[in-house]
Amino acid sequence: MVTLLLLYSILITVFSIEYVREIDIDGVTEQDEEYESLRFNDMFATFKGEISERDNIFKPGMIFTPSNEDEIVKIVKYANKYDKIIVVKSGGHSYSGLSTCNDINCIQIRMDNFNYTNLNYDDESDPNKLTSITVGSGQKLGDMHKQLNGYNVSILSGICEGVGAGGHYQTSSIGGLGRSLGLGMDYINKIKVIIADGNIVIAERNKNSKYYDLYWAILGGSPGSFGIIIEYIFEPIRDENYPNSYAAAYVFKYTSQTFKQSMNIFFNLLNNPIYQKTTDMGMIITVNPLLSNPDDTESQFANGLFLWLTWTGINHGDIHSIIPGTNDKTYYDEFFLPWKTIDGAIPIREHIDGHLPISTISKLYVTNELALPVEPFRYYNWNRNFDLNMIDKIGEFGVSQYVDKFMDSMDYITQLNPNDIDIMFQMWNLNAPKQIVRGNQIDVNPINNLNSYPLRYYIYIALNTIIINYIAYIFIKKCNGSN
Repeated sequence: MVTLLLLYSILITVFSIEYVREIDIDGVTEQDEEYESLRFNDMFATFKGEISERDNIFKPGMIFTPSNEDEIVKIVKYANKYDKIIVVKSGGHSYSGLSTCNDINCIQIRMDNFNYTNLNYDDESDPNKLTSITVGSGQKLGDMHKQLNGYNVSILSGICEGVGAGGHYQTSSIGGLGRSLGLGMDYINKIKVIIADGNIVIAERNKNSKYYDLYWAILGGSPGSFGIIIEYIFEPIRDENYPNSYAAAYVFKYTSQTFKQSMNIFFNLLNNPIYQKTTDMGMIITVNPLLSNPDDTESQFANGLFLWLTWTGINHGDIHSIIPGTNDKTYYDEFFLPWKTIDGAIPIREHIDGHLPISTISKLYVTNELALPVEPFRYYNWNRNFDLNMIDKIGEFGVSQYVDKFMDSMDYITQLNPNDIDIMFQMWNLNAPKQIVRGNQIDVNPINNLNSYPLRYYIYIALNTIIINYIAYIFIKKCNGSN
C-alpha cells in the first residue's frame, strides 16, 4: 500500500511538472495546499456513502482557473495532444458530478474569471437601443440579474443564485416563467465556444451559419460534450412587451395544515379546464428555512411556506379581465383568490400582489442560497422514497385523498425528531396545457408528458419526485437548533 501511495505521489508530481513545462499556466494539483478547498468549493454533486469514501473521489489531476481565452486554448491543445480528459466547472451545480472527475489524466477548468454580463448596443439606426446581452459562462445567475437591474430587460433563468451560466444554459435553464415564456436557452442567439482542436468559433441560430449544427448540439446536449463555452449572446426579454405582467407572493410560517391547503389548491388548479388553457399563469410552492438575517444560516427561526404566482398576460392580457364564458369572473378571481383562503397561519413577511415588470418578477424568483442550510458537495447515507404506486393512483384517489396520503408521509418524517428537521420543498407547474390532462384526470404516465423540460431524477435526497405536470422534490436535513 505504501509503495502504491508513493507511486501515485510521484505520478502527481511528474504530472504537475509536465503541465508547467508544456502549458506555462499556473495550475493546482494534489500537492498544493489549496487543492483540497478548491476541489470541494461550490461542488453540489451528490454522493451516497461515507464521508471518507466521498473524499477519495472527484480528484482531478490538475485544476486550472484560466484568466482568458488564450489560456483555455493552450490547455485544450495540450489535452488533445496527450489524450487528457477535460471537464468544465462554471458553478458546480451538476448533481451528477459532471463538472469534476477522478482521474490523474483529467483536467478541471474552472470558469470563475469569465463572470461578466455585458449590454450590447450595436444597432446603427438606433444607438440607444439595447440589442443583446452577453453573459460569460462563469457568471452566477444572481450576479447576472443584479447587473441587469434598472435596464428593464431580463434573461430567463433558474432560481438558485449560485448556478453558473455555462452549464445552466446547456441544460434547459428552466425557471419560474417557463410555462408562459419557455426556457432560458430559447433566447440564445449565439454561443462563443472553444472546440476540441482549440479553435474559437461562434455557433449561432442562423441556419446558414457554419456552426449551425453545433449551436443545436450545445443546447440540450450534456454540458461540455461539444466544447468549452466562453459566453452566450441573448435576445433580451423586454418589460415593454409584457404590459400586463402581474405577480403575487405570500409567505407563511409552515404548518402541516397550511401546506395541505396549498397542495389542494395547487392540484385543483391543475385540474381546472380554464387553467389548463391559460399559459399566462404560473405557480410555485416552496418550503425553505426562514432567516432573520438573510446572510446568516444560524438565524433561522422557522420553516416558511412560500407561494409564488405569476401572470405574463401573453395570451389573455389584463389579469382582471373577464374570462370568456363566465358571467363576471376574472382570471384573478379564478387563479389568485383561492390562495387567500389559506388559514391557520399569520403572514410573517410583506406580501406582493400587483403589477410588476417581467424583469422584476425574474429577479424575485432567484433564491439566496445562503438561506438554504445545505452544504455544498452533498452526501447522504439514507433516503426514503414514497411508494411509486401512490403516484399511479392519483386518479383513483382524487386530489384530496392523494394530498392526505402525501401529508401523512411528510408528518411521519418531520415528527421523528421535529427539532432537528429542516424542510426544503419545491413544486412547479411546468408542462404545456395540452400535456397536462387526458380527459378529466391528470395523466400520471411520465412518458406521455415528455416535453423540452429535462426529467431530473438525480435528486440528492428525494423523498418524493413526481414527473407529471410539475416537478416536486423534498429535502430533509438534520440541523441543530432548527424547528
